[in-house]
Amino acid sequence: MRCKERLGHNLRGLLERDKVRGVALAATLGIKQSNVSRWLGGMQWPEAQYIDHMCEAFGWTLDDLFCSDAPGEVKTLEPISVREAVEVVLNELGFEKTRLIKKS
Repeated sequence: MRCKERLGHNLRGLLERDKVRGVALAATLGIKQSNVSRWLGGMQWPEAQYIDHMCEAFGWTLDDLFCSDAPGEVKTLEPISVREAVEVVLNELGFEKTRLIKKS
């Protein structure tokens, strides 16, 4: 599952768990419902200010939004190297497999 899709999946689960409608989330954040729909559909990232506001307003954590397979689940992530993290990010951004070159 791609990161945006994971966010949408987890956000839907959090809204269902907490009995919050997308319209109410949009109103709380002061944005259009269509923005929330794009997040839920995994088509767009929320801006950082909205992520922060969601977490604060509803008591969610970043792990709830981005890491868990199920909202509220505690998940232990395996440590990875910086190189692996960069490759994951580049892949999520749609870049082909890249070769990191060490500067001398």
